[in-house]
Amino acid sequence: MSFSTVLGIAEADQEDASLDNQVGKIIVKGKPFACKVRVLSIDEDTERTAESESTGHSEMVYVGKTVETSPFVPARFSPSGQKSEEELNLQQQPELESSGSKLHRIGNRLPLSGNPDMTVLGEMVHAFLAADNHGNSNENRFRMAQAMRTRYDIHALTEDAMLEASDRLELFITQQYPNLLSRHNEWPIHLRKGQQKASGWIDLLILTPQGWVIIDHKSFPGKEADWLLRAASYLPQLQTYAEALYKATGSPVVEAWIHMPVVGAMVHFKEEELKSKA
Repeated sequence: MSFSTVLGIAEADQEDASLDNQVGKIIVKGKPFACKVRVLSIDEDTERTAESESTGHSEMVYVGKTVETSPFVPARFSPSGQKSEEELNLQQQPELESSGSKLHRIGNRLPLSGNPDMTVLGEMVHAFLAADNHGNSNENRFRMAQAMRTRYDIHALTEDAMLEASDRLELFITQQYPNLLSRHNEWPIHLRKGQQKASGWIDLLILTPQGWVIIDHKSFPGKEADWLLRAASYLPQLQTYAEALYKATGSPVVEAWIHMPVVGAMVHFKEEELKSKA
């Protein structure tokens, strides 16, 4: 029997009948047959549909109700995969981009040759900045940069440019945080947020007497007009890191920076901006 050809229809004018003792008709392939109708639900939001013209009856009743389902939420999420409303805010308020308090230049744009895969180039720069030790000789540092270029098969950025990116970041940190207590490269974080879990790696974490400072590397090669907008798109990632650090240590994240080594820029976010709105 095809269920698409079967319809149950209650007869009208049965107000005095028991809910378990009503009569009606069942339509099978257009032919009516007498049947007993039992009401299984009398909720106000019971679904009712309009009568099909072919039945000739006053009302067609379907038992059941609509239940609103919650949107699917993945069990895990990546901090770097979150989207930001800050990007839209900056688009709506371009005057913020002229503020010198947010954007700090730390050097000139590094020369890139060819048309490299920026994702792979970014991974190479991340790896070098994490492993570089300024206590080593420049010759040893140069050899490490050379080995990484070979390993990642990326030659758009020279060894000298990689050393320069690391040197100017180090100078910025020394000048900005002369009293830093400790620093940690590629620091892991884990966070439970509602029904979800997040995990990730902070590129560079600095502890100061005032609290934590996050530095996140982004090898963005775009024009200067896009630097603040691009940095703002990473704000939810920074907010997740800040929340995880505070819950784990009790110490606040007092500021964060998006470091753009290719263009020689640092974009600043204050403690108030790092507090998640969720």
